[in-house]
Amino acid sequence: MNDNIIKEEQELFEKVRMGDNAAYHEIYVRYYTSLCEFASQYINYSDVKDIVQDLMMYLWEERENIIIESSLKSYLFSSLKNRCLNVIKKKQIREKAYSELYERLKREVAETPDVSIEELYKATRKAIEELPETYRETFQLHRLYDMSYRQLAERFNVSQKTIEYRMSSSLKILREKLKDYVGCLTFLL
Repeated sequence: MNDNIIKEEQELFEKVRMGDNAAYHEIYVRYYTSLCEFASQYINYSDVKDIVQDLMMYLWEERENIIIESSLKSYLFSSLKNRCLNVIKKKQIREKAYSELYERLKREVAETPDVSIEELYKATRKAIEELPETYRETFQLHRLYDMSYRQLAERFNVSQKTIEYRMSSSLKILREKLKDYVGCLTFLL
């Protein structure tokens, strides 16, 4: 990237830093499409627009705190790559958790002839997916990965009371949504 382009980007971002909406709009228009194309190499296209818009929103909201060491373009693309990798990691953790859930259901429910494991798994997975994101992550890490409340509090940078509240709320929601299966899910609920 030549020095003139870098200088132009620095000036443009400096205007954004000062709250110039037109400069922000120019950055948005200049990079949005190429950022979407770049992100689609990492994540499902259905998630691409959201993650790019989140990045652009972050650029505006944190404009006064962002430090760009190389070029604006490099900053945007490396930030987007990191966000995509985080999305991939979260999905891998979620899928691993559901795989573990399925295996536990097969072990625990094998002796209950009235209930299809597939039906139970689908209902349980749907109920867990419908939890608010922070509740879902807390629940999965605690129940399926055996993380302690202390470990979860450190991971999410919150108090143990917050973790207790999330777990209590999650269990209450899940018991209600899975009331027809409670007898089969004692290990989970």
